[in-house]
Amino acid sequence: MAPEWVYNFPITSKVDVYSYGIVVLEIVTGKKPTSVQVFDEIMNPVLEGKFDKAKTELLVKVALQCVEEDKEARLDMRQVVEMLQFNEEELSLI
Repeated sequence: MAPEWVYNFPITSKVDVYSYGIVVLEIVTGKKPTSVQVFDEIMNPVLEGKFDKAKTELLVKVALQCVEEDKEARLDMRQVVEMLQFNEEELSLI
C-alpha cells in the first residue's frame, strides 16, 4: 500500500506508480517485496532461470524507482514507459 494511503496524504497518480512497482517486484521475485537481496536470489523460482537477465535487471530497477516512499522521488507512468521503451531499444542493439 502506498505511503499516501497509510499517512492520509493527498492521493495523486504517484499512488498508481507505487502499486505498479510493487506488482512488478512481486511478479519478478514471487514474494512480497520487503527488502532488496542479491539479484539472483530474488528471482521467482517458477521462472527456473529462463529469463533475460539484462531486461529483468532493468525491470527491477524501474520497479524500485516506482516504490520510492517519497512520492516526489517516484517516476510517473510516462517516465516508466519511456525508460522501458528506450532501454528495450538499447538492449536489442546488443
